[in-house]
Amino acid sequence: RIFLGDTGSLSLGMTLAVTAILATTKGSVATSMLVKTALNGNDPNWGRILAAVGRSGAVIDTGRIRIELAGFPLFEKGLPTEADLAEVSTRMKAKEVRIRVEIGLGTGSRTVYTTDLSREYVSINADYTT
Repeated sequence: RIFLGDTGSLSLGMTLAVTAILATTKGSVATSMLVKTALNGNDPNWGRILAAVGRSGAVIDTGRIRIELAGFPLFEKGLPTEADLAEVSTRMKAKEVRIRVEIGLGTGSRTVYTTDLSREYVSINADYTT
């Protein structure tokens, strides 16, 4: 199953800064074990996504961040939305799931691809010695 981490809108006024901050922010979401396990369990946990953005080191304002998961807005203007989480969970069963994070600081964008993290993967990699 592929998780498509789509673009956060972010621009700090310089192309170099935009690229570096976007890479850091998106990389943080794409490598978060908590985000990966939520994706595997079809859990629309926007808090894990927001926490990963926060851990990226990018200067953010949660009042400007918007998070979409599987086409549903889950967090915007500093608050969770009233999305139908059961429907979001159902849509997360698709082979590809898109997370969109808009930082709200400009127009730059970046796409990052990653995978979810399953129990089987952890078991396979924990049950042998190299």
